[in-house]
Amino acid sequence: MQEIAKKVKFGGADGKQYSVKLRVRGIWEPTSLSGGQRPDKNPFNIGGMVPAGTGSSDPVSYQQYSIAVSSPKQVYWLNDYQYLAHDIHKADYEATLIIGAGADITIKMHDGNERQIANWTKDYFEGLPPYPDAPGLGQLLHLDVLSVTEQP
Repeated sequence: MQEIAKKVKFGGADGKQYSVKLRVRGIWEPTSLSGGQRPDKNPFNIGGMVPAGTGSSDPVSYQQYSIAVSSPKQVYWLNDYQYLAHDIHKADYEATLIIGAGADITIKMHDGNERQIANWTKDYFEGLPPYPDAPGLGQLLHLDVLSVTEQP
C-alpha cells in the first residue's frame, strides 16, 4: 500500500461555512466505491466508501483520489467510475465542496495494490506539466480553486 497526502488548513471567519468550487483535472485509473452521492455524470462522489477487500491483489484496492474535509466532516472522491480495470481516464470537471472555517483539508492518493497503471496514451493537459514534448507515463491530479462563497 502506498499513499501520498497533502494537508492544508482552510481560512475563513469563525463559525462560517463556505462553498468552494474547484476545477478538477486528473489522469488516473478508475475506482469503484459503494454508497455516497454522485451529483453529476462525472467521477465525483460525495461520501461513500472503499469496499472492504481481502488483500493486495483484490481489485477494490485500486487507486482512489480523494479530498477529506474535517468540518463539516466529509470525504469527496474524485475518480469513482463505478468499475475497475487497467484503464486510464482523462478527467476535467468542476466540483463543489462545503468547508468550514479552520477545517483541515487532506488531499490524498491511496494506492492499495502498489500497481499504478501507466499513462500509456500519454495524455496531458495543455499548460500543465508534463507538456506534450515531454509526456509523462504517470497519473496526476491538479486542482484549481474557481470560487469561494460564504454560506448563509
